Amino acid sequence: MKILLITDIHGNLKKFREILNNYEGELIFISGDITNFGPSSLIEELDEILADHSCIAYSVPGNCDQKDIVGYMKRARNIINLHGTKTTLGEFDIYGVGGSNPTPFQTPFELREDEIEILIKKFLIDHPTRKSILISHAPPHGILDRVPAGHVGSRSIKMHMGVFDIIICGHIHEQPGIKKINNTLVVNPGPALMGYYGIMDSDSVTVELKKV
Repeated sequence: MKILLITDIHGNLKKFREILNNYEGELIFISGDITNFGPSSLIEELDEILADHSCIAYSVPGNCDQKDIVGYMKRARNIINLHGTKTTLGEFDIYGVGGSNPTPFQTPFELREDEIEILIKKFLIDHPTRKSILISHAPPHGILDRVPAGHVGSRSIKMHMGVFDIIICGHIHEQPGIKKINNTLVVNPGPALMGYYGIMDSDSVTVELKKV
């Protein structure tokens, strides 16, 4: 199964459509920043685009999304909200953490590190026994998270990253890439608003980064 990896659309649905036109599958993972500080009603248009392409998206919000976007995602027909929840897909358990750890910019959807920790500990009560994927907006601290000011990823995600086989993140436009840390594959497909995306082969658990 080929899964489309998307992050940081920032309201550029034209570029999102262009990416979808290059994808032949039916399943998408979205790692947040769907809007650019709102409006959350953009989800309704995104939902229609997904319907046009017969696609289902598993999604978390990003720090530049308003917090009410979760409600819009829950009402959508073709979007499955993953923030703070778990679902299963084939041989995978999939977990979601949206928003980001605090930034200097006081963006709309930020969580304290202890709040991220609570979400992850809730997941760990049911310790993943199958292959596991974490879809998060924030990357683990020190991994694909470098900006000019330094490393800005989540320390809570970094602390528990070893329990996940794959972490699909975004947030940091400057560091798209793929890193294997011990047994965890960390992927930032790059900002979709600039045409970046990834394709994950769920059978071989490999990822190819692309750009339109």
